[in-house]
Parts: sequence; C-alpha cells; structure tokens
Amino acid sequence: MLTKLGGRPWIVKLGLKNSILFGSDVYHSRLQNSVGSLVSMFGDNYTETYSTSKMHTKGTELFSNLEVTVMEHIKQYEKKIGKIPNRVIFYRDGVGEDFINRLREHEIVPIQKALKQ
Repeated sequence: MLTKLGGRPWIVKLGLKNSILFGSDVYHSRLQNSVGSLVSMFGDNYTETYSTSKMHTKGTELFSNLEVTVMEHIKQYEKKIGKIPNRVIFYRDGVGEDFINRLREHEIVPIQKALKQ
C-alpha cells in the first residue's frame, strides 16, 4: 500500500544505470476472473515505481496484452527519467517449468515487440 501511495519502502543499489526492473504475476480467484499485475521499479536506487493490474479470463495464467502494458510502463519511465531504458530485467512469478514454452510464445515475444517500438 505504501508504494501505491508514492512511498519508498527501500532502496536497491545494483549499479545498473538506465535500467527498469519488472515483476509480474497473475492472481486467481475461485469465484471471479483472474488478475494480472505488472510492477516496475526504476530511477536512482530503483525508488520510482509504477504498477498496473488487468483483468483476465478466469483461470488464465498467461498475461493478456503484455505488449501494451509493458509500453505503458516504458512510457512512465520515459516521463520520469527523460529517456527510455537501456536495460530491461523481467521477473515472472507463478509459472512452472511446464509453462516455459507457452510463456516464451505468449509473454516474451510480446515484451520483445514492445521494446522494439
């Protein structure tokens, strides 16, 4: 909650200049649709954050419209930092090894397309 209100709960010193860190996961409700969330951290010591959540079809593990969502985060980076990042680090939580090939096709390819724009 602190992050959503603009607070900065910690500082990360990685030594990676002009980089954006992404974290992604999909939440599943037994009664309603699933929700995919993407969080990015950037700036000096990665204290700038941006997060988005998108509704998914119930039970869907793979992230929908990831290309558009990643571009939204890149635009926030550019708005705050004044240029686009040189490096992207992406962490995807919640998928097992049996999903890796589908993940490449359904999420990694859209991320690559977004970054080429």
